[in-house]
Amino acid sequence: MPRRRPKQRQLAHVRELLLGNRALVGHLAQQRREDEMLLRVRDLLPPTLRSHLLTAAQSDGVLTLSLDGPAWATRVRYLAPDLIEGLADTGIIRVKTRARPRGAKPTRQTPQRMPRLAPTVVDHLLAAADAMTEPAIGAIFKRLAERQRSKAPGARGD
Repeated sequence: MPRRRPKQRQLAHVRELLLGNRALVGHLAQQRREDEMLLRVRDLLPPTLRSHLLTAAQSDGVLTLSLDGPAWATRVRYLAPDLIEGLADTGIIRVKTRARPRGAKPTRQTPQRMPRLAPTVVDHLLAAADAMTEPAIGAIFKRLAERQRSKAPGARGD
């Protein structure tokens, strides 16, 4: 009978595998940069507009802001010169705004249906999420596990 690794060692292996993935590490770094930019832009906006700003992404000197409605996007568009001035150290030369209502799901290029995972896999995902040193990866694991639990036969909503 083959020997099984201790549970902690298996979890460490998953963590090392994920953090060793350059694409994932790059994605997490990009997400951190966007979160920092979002906070900076919110600080520059009037208090009435701050809660309507959903995302802020910078690429090639262009700051793209998503707001939760077209009226808010228009109001922020008028503040673009002030934002460019306030973010001068970032190299931003232009601001684009777009409206994306809260709760609107971004379009996905992957198939919407995902096969169900076995209950033991879901439990392993939750255990791995708790052992993660990177909170963003742990949150991804937890969301995946919770989605799988909600799809399970006999779960609420079925």
